Amino acid sequence: MSNNARSNYLIYNCWTVVGSHGGIIGGSHLYDALIMTEEEAKAAVRLYEARHAEFEKKYPSPATTNRFCYIKNRAEWFAAAVN
Repeated sequence: MSNNARSNYLIYNCWTVVGSHGGIIGGSHLYDALIMTEEEAKAAVRLYEARHAEFEKKYPSPATTNRFCYIKNRAEWFAAAVN
C-alpha cells in the first residue's frame, strides 16, 4: 500500500511546457509521502521545492510553469487500493 492511501494530505508537482510544435504539454507528479497534518504538508512542499531548485541548477528543464501544492486527501480515492 502506498503512503498516499494512508495520508491526510497529498503533495503534487504540476508543470507545463511549450512543445516544439507550439502547443502546451502539461502533467503532474504525485509524491508518495506519508503526510498527516497540514503543517507537515506545508513543510513537504517547501522540501520538494528546494530539491527541485537544486535539480534545476544541475539539469535545467524547459518547463514554463512548475508549481508544488498539497490537497486534502479523500479516502474514496484509494478505496480500491485498500481493499
